[in-house]
Amino acid sequence: MIGGPPWPLLPSVIALVVALSVIITAGRSLATTADKLADRTGMGEAVAGALLLGAVTSLPGIGTTLVGSLQGDAQFALANPLGGIAVQTVWLAIADLMYRRSNIEHAAASLENVLQSLVLIALLCIPVVAYATPTLRIGWVHPASLAIPLFYLYGLRLLRRLRHEPMWQAKQTSDTRQDEPDDTTEDDTSTARLWWRLAALAALVAGTGYLIGQGGLGVVAATGLPGGLVGFTLTTAITSLPELVTLIAAVRIGALNLGIGNIIGGNAFDALMIFLADVTYLHGPVYSAASSAGLLLAGATILMTVALAAGLIMRDRRGIGFEGVTIPIVYATAVVLLLVRAA
Repeated sequence: MIGGPPWPLLPSVIALVVALSVIITAGRSLATTADKLADRTGMGEAVAGALLLGAVTSLPGIGTTLVGSLQGDAQFALANPLGGIAVQTVWLAIADLMYRRSNIEHAAASLENVLQSLVLIALLCIPVVAYATPTLRIGWVHPASLAIPLFYLYGLRLLRRLRHEPMWQAKQTSDTRQDEPDDTTEDDTSTARLWWRLAALAALVAGTGYLIGQGGLGVVAATGLPGGLVGFTLTTAITSLPELVTLIAAVRIGALNLGIGNIIGGNAFDALMIFLADVTYLHGPVYSAASSAGLLLAGATILMTVALAAGLIMRDRRGIGFEGVTIPIVYATAVVLLLVRAA
């Protein structure tokens, strides 16, 4: 098994702190690099946020999930992607507080982000189906897991179609932030160099996944806390920090669609990690080994995503909006219920 026995508590904490520092340092450059590539390539902020930032900022979570599943902790492996989606959705409420001009979901009017939210809800429903049929398997993998990447790829196809042939249009107001390319005449950085910079940052951020996974499992072993609880709270809070750092940076430079696309796109990549967790958990379907707490995590995460999608559609103009209140409440309730189960 990867990583060997769990690390002692002190090295585990040090590993988590080191990973945290690296993520914060690298995350500051990700938003500006992705924003420039969105302009240079013409893909737009929402798509760049989903595909570029979403992929890169999800790399620590992928490493953490792999460590958990390969070491045989099904609860930890499954709680990390679900917890990542939940925490990253909470980050939007923080962004709402920072963006004082209007509600951020109102300002970042984007059909692409609405569609991505709906695709994410579909992806999150698949593990619920798998939990209801835990004995089904193809080899050691649940057949429902195999549907996750297929749904994701079809969602990307719909996203491309929507961008080229939009059938709906968001109402433009004085608070709506348009996705317009920035003036790049003063930026002499080549597009190739921007791609290399993004790749280097991705490699740096990806390396933290192993540290977070080993550190998280070390905390589980040293404290006796359930792997699902640690995965849903501690390790996902750290692996989700790239999304928070890049979201804040995107808000500061006015690339709101990039920031929200990063969160929703990152969430979709985290849903792919559920497939990854099942494939790399070699003892059978991961759902049969994980506790029923996974249903609680999946249900809470679906509720939070529904609230986000509703916020993107309703577009409250002032304040943080109903979604900015609902999302943290649902997350806090899920954590409390996990603590009650662990007691």
